[in-house]
Amino acid sequence: MKKILVVDNDQFILEFIDDFLTKEGHQVVTAKDSLSALDILQAYTPEVMFIDLVMPNIDGRKLCQVIQGMPELKETNIIILSAIGAEEEIDIDEIGADGCIVKGPFDEMTQNILDVISKSDPTYSKCLSGEMIGIKSIFPRAITKELLSVKRHFDVLLEKMSEGILELTPDGRIVYANPSGISLINIPENKLLGSNFIDLFDEDDSQRITDLLKTTRNKPTTITEESPVSLNGHQVTLSLLPVEEDASRSIAILNDVTKQKLSEETLRETNKFLRSILDSSSHIAIISTDPDKNVLFWNKGAENILGYRAEEVVSCQSIDILYPGDEEKRKVNDMRSSLLKDKTPVNFEIQEITKDGRKIWVNLNLAPRFDEQGRVVGILGIGEDISERKRLQSQLHQAQRMKSIGTLAGGLAHDFNNLLMGIQGNASLMLLDIDPGSPHYEKLKNIEQYVQSGADVTRQLLGFARGGKYEVKSTDLNRLIEKSTDIFGRTKKEITIQPKLQKDLWAAEVDRGQINQVILNLFVNASQAMPGGGELYVQTENVTIEGIDAKLLAIEPGRYVMISITDTGIGMDNATQQRIFDPFFTTGQMGRGTGLGLASAYGIIRSHGGIINVKSIKGKGTTFTIYLPASQKEVIKEGISDEALLKGTETVLLIDDEEMIVDVGRQMLEEIGYRVLIATNGKEALSIYQENRDQVDIIILDIIMPDMGGTETYDRLRKINPHIKVLLSSGYSIDGEATEILDRGCNGFIQKPFSMKELSQQIRQVLDNS
Repeated sequence: MKKILVVDNDQFILEFIDDFLTKEGHQVVTAKDSLSALDILQAYTPEVMFIDLVMPNIDGRKLCQVIQGMPELKETNIIILSAIGAEEEIDIDEIGADGCIVKGPFDEMTQNILDVISKSDPTYSKCLSGEMIGIKSIFPRAITKELLSVKRHFDVLLEKMSEGILELTPDGRIVYANPSGISLINIPENKLLGSNFIDLFDEDDSQRITDLLKTTRNKPTTITEESPVSLNGHQVTLSLLPVEEDASRSIAILNDVTKQKLSEETLRETNKFLRSILDSSSHIAIISTDPDKNVLFWNKGAENILGYRAEEVVSCQSIDILYPGDEEKRKVNDMRSSLLKDKTPVNFEIQEITKDGRKIWVNLNLAPRFDEQGRVVGILGIGEDISERKRLQSQLHQAQRMKSIGTLAGGLAHDFNNLLMGIQGNASLMLLDIDPGSPHYEKLKNIEQYVQSGADVTRQLLGFARGGKYEVKSTDLNRLIEKSTDIFGRTKKEITIQPKLQKDLWAAEVDRGQINQVILNLFVNASQAMPGGGELYVQTENVTIEGIDAKLLAIEPGRYVMISITDTGIGMDNATQQRIFDPFFTTGQMGRGTGLGLASAYGIIRSHGGIINVKSIKGKGTTFTIYLPASQKEVIKEGISDEALLKGTETVLLIDDEEMIVDVGRQMLEEIGYRVLIATNGKEALSIYQENRDQVDIIILDIIMPDMGGTETYDRLRKINPHIKVLLSSGYSIDGEATEILDRGCNGFIQKPFSMKELSQQIRQVLDNS
């Protein structure tokens, strides 16, 4: 038994073939036309199909092509069952069929069909070779030849037409499409035939087409160029014509008017563009005045930049309303006089004042307007707001000043830290020999506290100087902020702290001491702005900064941890905000503070690859916002500090170019049990280490030294012994040298001034853990 589908518009033929094939034991399904066949094939896969060539809607040739594009039917044998075999040569391969049986005497046709189904030789072999089976039993018919000739003639005409021609069934299915129509729709013919015409259009146009199809049953309908429909990216007009012989069917004529519509749209856009230059530019002010400075034209850009609406100024105001003072008015008048005299344009920068009182910088081009006789009848002004450019220029100049001052500040901090180191070292040594009950014991302890206060000042100087990060660790900033707020909250109970810390905050690689210094500086700044108490809001958040936001913030695009600190204090005016990060600038009373806190905070955050911004409203409070680059490294937990003085017996090579550091360092090290070798420069250090490499257990290396600096000294020592243990020591590292050396494998860092306990603990940590 085989599954068979017979497609023929002759009901007698369908019933005849269905009857005898069913008696032969086959499963037979019939279809009266190609559309019915396509519907059946959605759920039925025959092994053999018999297809008539001449049928209404989609003819047999087109149906074969559609079937060829259906992968599920690739094993189906397609046999043409034709009555026009004698009148027209049929190319089986071109059609895409497997054979052809000519309709003839029923008994012969029946046997041929059975032979092909059963693949019986020789009929099946002839079929495979392309021979039309049964051709010898029929004769050509003149009328059929004539009709076929007429059909071919019309087919050629339709194929040559530039318009797209489609034939539609009553329910809107496509049963014919000429080449222009197929090209315009851009769907292969075998996919297009049988599809729904309305589905070719988007939702907005499909309802229009549906309504037209209903109307077309009675009369022709058209969609014109005034409101074309969109089809496959083209703008097309549409004419729907009923077929006179069958009013339920219709012909659709598609005409591509995209180029015409584009030309019209281009012309409209050109006119619109020319008008918009004068009337709608959002960032360029275009203003026209008469020779007496009365405003005649005021575009939308002028409205956006200067705040006045056109009706407020045109024919009722002088251009002088834009200039805040006599100096600006005098400058503009001089430029206008020059322009009227020389009749040539002038360009200059000037400050103007907006309707709401803001002063902005404007790059202004003034050009004369002439009448037909060449007389100047007015002035056209084109202005661009360059306030942001001016601000960026100011920031650049400030950055250059900051860099110069920072270099000086860093050098001063380095020298001052060395002095403090001498004082701290001697105080530590004296405390070891004095009984706690001695009246001098507390004085020496006070000296240590004063040294630490001095060190705090130098840390601020180093932060401002952007002296690099010393001990960079992957850090949970929430934890660091919680500790800072806890300490600050105990000292400032009149201030209520409102934390809002994001859970699962990204880690950041920071010098914890420096970032803690920044946060405490901002807390102190906030408390000074709220002398009677207030609210302090502290927030953290994960943010991703990209595109224009990164450019505006002057940072690299990527993931950042945001920290914002907001107070409800007295706020700042714009002038104060412009200078808030300047070194030595303070709004406090003389003698209260160094003016380095915020400058130091700025330098520290920038050295971490981040940015700190301020926003404030006078009388309503201030918000400082910090962005620090996020890290994917795991957070390193802090160790528990030990106050004990740790001793040892190993040999230490101390390298420092400062005599007082060498002197006090030797005594401190010997006091806690170490044997000490001294070098006052890099070359001497290399020589001493070569001679004593088997005895030296650890090197304490100053970074900043003349001739051969700490970096080169370290690298050359590592060549002698790759496993050497080195503890860096410095009063500052303005170029980030400490971080670079630590990244290359150095074992630790200690910043001057340091106490004997700090020194003893750092040495033991390097010796015992490295």
